[in-house]
Amino acid sequence: DILGTIAAKLARIPVVVSSAEGVLFSRLTTTTAKMLVYRLGYRFVRNWIDAVIAISHFVGRELKDQFGVDPAKVRVVHLGLESSDFSTAINGKTDLKRDPPVIGAVSTLVEGKGLEYLLMAIPAIVTARPDTRLCIVGDGPLRGRLSELAVHLGVRAAVKFCGWVSPVKEVMEGFDVVVMPSLQEGLSWVVLEALALGKPVVATEVGGVPEIITHQVHGLLVPPQDPEALAAAVIRLLKNPETASALARAGQARVASAFTASREAGEIHGIYRSLVVEKAVLS
Repeated sequence: DILGTIAAKLARIPVVVSSAEGVLFSRLTTTTAKMLVYRLGYRFVRNWIDAVIAISHFVGRELKDQFGVDPAKVRVVHLGLESSDFSTAINGKTDLKRDPPVIGAVSTLVEGKGLEYLLMAIPAIVTARPDTRLCIVGDGPLRGRLSELAVHLGVRAAVKFCGWVSPVKEVMEGFDVVVMPSLQEGLSWVVLEALALGKPVVATEVGGVPEIITHQVHGLLVPPQDPEALAAAVIRLLKNPETASALARAGQARVASAFTASREAGEIHGIYRSLVVEKAVLS
């Protein structure tokens, strides 16, 4: 966005829109020096930017607090899903009597995704429901370390590292519960996809996730870095299929009403159009 804004200025482009589509930077992996460069660079170009589209209200606040963006320039546009992303079946196996029940997580295996805390929750989950299995879809540099942790915790037999699978939707449809244990999220695409498929979701209460899920209405929210709370939420869903199905139905209805691709496209088009008209009037 910094280089693109400079290029747009040099090319005399009349309208410049920046887009913040996720967390602005990882506090876990971004060095202090790099963070300073980001902040100084964005502060340098911010007056040349007509609007910044933020993926969530959380990211909008971060733009103001971390980068000094004028609040009047921030436009929040939530992600949207196509109709084909939705399932007509609620929670596939609605009674959660799959043998064995499958917990699923979809994530790049990198710092900040909280998968180590999910693994630390598995001993309590398999104690409550011994036949439970965890399927982690995704890959990344932490795969070896996470596999070692599963061995150390004594749950390696209950955990399957599936690698990247395409399309992910087909795999996710086989999950009884979808877990998103991240430590930071601008807005979670995985949570949206899981809800669209009619899956009960347990997610950490971070970033823009509470803008999707109201706790105990559309899913269950737990604190980040809390294996005990994560385990308790998953066990609750596995032991209470009626609750799981009710949350799945409410979550799917929530996404279908507020997180559609047509709504997202319309809002972005409206922003572009208003800025172009405004520039034309002022010029």
